[in-house]
Amino acid sequence: MHPEPRFYKYRWWVFWRDSACDGRTFLDDQYSMSTAEAMALIEELAQEQRGDIFVQHGNRLQTVITGEKMMPNKAELIQTLRSYFSNQVSMSECLKVLGESGGDLEGAMVLLNERGLVEQGHSLKATDLRVPDDAPEGWAYILAKVDRYLRLGADIYRKGDMLQMPDIVWDENCLEGVRRCFRQFASGKGYRVESPIENVGISDFSAALKTLHFRRLKQVAFSPDAETEQNGQTVFLDKIQFKHLSMNLD
Repeated sequence: MHPEPRFYKYRWWVFWRDSACDGRTFLDDQYSMSTAEAMALIEELAQEQRGDIFVQHGNRLQTVITGEKMMPNKAELIQTLRSYFSNQVSMSECLKVLGESGGDLEGAMVLLNERGLVEQGHSLKATDLRVPDDAPEGWAYILAKVDRYLRLGADIYRKGDMLQMPDIVWDENCLEGVRRCFRQFASGKGYRVESPIENVGISDFSAALKTLHFRRLKQVAFSPDAETEQNGQTVFLDKIQFKHLSMNLD
């Protein structure tokens, strides 16, 4: 589990027979929890054998863990499973296959391989992501998604993406543009005028942000410095505002 909580996109709801309430009221923000809090609660419920657990991750019901399949040290098993596959798999997917395998680690690994959610035969090391102090809200989320995409490639990334992005109809030229854009995001470019994304077309840049579930709101061309020239011509930049489809980020 990454120590930086901003790398995790969604909140969790964990429901069991002794939950404080039921129905739609339970999905209020007051009952949501962070990834670390959810894993700790699931671990506690497993140790105490408190019955069936329903887990909602984001906007979807992700997992139902029956009493027979509950096991202690679930958080540890999830971390072991993710580490084995170099964090290629989301925590919610690990939780799901561990529930289906009854807590059997090898069985969970087989399920992940069978479903094509990991790249077999490859050990892909996660990048040591660091969020710059001056980065805007949501930059940690972007870095986490970018790192995953660059490590796994488009095909495997698409299988684990809620919206099945990047679009399967995009050609290799477009996907290469997405990669170029993501590499620059990973290096800290893209959110400051002094350090813009370079050598990426507008269409490829839009595809990259669409892959991260952002939609374009507006675009403005401007010159950051009238005195700045390249090859005798004034430099112009495109300032593009995007908004995330489900999070309050732009």
